[in-house]
Amino acid sequence: VLVRSLALDDADEVFTAALLHDIGKLVLGAYVQEDLDRIEQMVAKGLTFEVAEYIVLGTTHAEIGARILQRWSLPQRLVNAVSLHHDPENCRTPCVLSDVVHVADIMVRAIGYGTSRNGNASEPAFDAVERLELATGRIQELAAQTLQEVGRLSEMVN
Repeated sequence: VLVRSLALDDADEVFTAALLHDIGKLVLGAYVQEDLDRIEQMVAKGLTFEVAEYIVLGTTHAEIGARILQRWSLPQRLVNAVSLHHDPENCRTPCVLSDVVHVADIMVRAIGYGTSRNGNASEPAFDAVERLELATGRIQELAAQTLQEVGRLSEMVN
C-alpha cells in the first residue's frame, strides 16, 4: 500500500528490504536468550528496544542484520535499509528505501502486526516522512488501507 501510494518503481527491492529488515533479530535470538530478559526490563522502564539492546549487547539487531547483508554481498541500498530502519535521521545517501522500510515498520506495528517493544517509537521519524513527502494524516490513512488489504488477503487465503 505504501509503495503504491508513493508510486515507487522498485517495489521488488522494497519488498526484499522489508523482508530482511529484522534478520538481525533472528540471528541474535539464537544467542541472547539470557540477555533478552535484561533488555525487556529496560524497555519496561521506558527505553526503546534498540537502546536497551545496545546497552546490553553493545550492538543492535539492525547493525547485525546489515553486517549479514554485507557478508552476503547484497547491494548497499539493502544494507542501508536494514541498518537504518530504526534510525532514518542518520541516512546520508539516497534514503527512499530505508525511509519506506522505517515508515512501513511503524505502520504495521500501529495496526497490530509484529511486536512493538519500541516504547516511544509509535510515530515515524520526521526526516523520513519529509523525504517521502507524506502529508500529515496520510500515514494513518495508509495504515487503515493496509489493514483492509490484510483483511482482504486473509479472506482469499481462508
